[in-house]
Amino acid sequence: MTGTLVSIFSLAVSLLALAVAWKSYENSKLNQRAAIFLDLRNRFSSIHQLLPDYIFSSQNIPQNETDDWKIIERYWLLSFDEWFINRYVISYDKGALWYQFYRTAQQSSLRYAGMRLVLKSMFEGRISFGKKRDEYLIEIQKMERELQINDIQQLS
Repeated sequence: MTGTLVSIFSLAVSLLALAVAWKSYENSKLNQRAAIFLDLRNRFSSIHQLLPDYIFSSQNIPQNETDDWKIIERYWLLSFDEWFINRYVISYDKGALWYQFYRTAQQSSLRYAGMRLVLKSMFEGRISFGKKRDEYLIEIQKMERELQINDIQQLS
């Protein structure tokens, strides 16, 4: 009888420990996600303030190899990081943050011809997106199609 009570008590303590560990794991994932989000937002803010105003107000195109061009490249490299991190690094949430936030933000940048021109040159080999290039290209092409734009559609 005493052995049975000890066994039941041990099981209850084990289950409680498991519940505490699970809650800790869930909190850790949430904290990690928040830290990544804040880091990406800080990086975005520092790049966004450097983007030339004209890029969002007209069909003006930045000249190749200028400071404006390079800032837009930095923007797209950060955008790739946002996609990659949210799809592969914190993939336990099935990319929820990508679909809830980052995708919409990136898609809005595809509305501007100058932004698309720089990104297109990057996909054409100007800058490497590594082994995930083709997957990111497919995602960009989907967003572009949704906007009914075809600048990047012909790339493969």
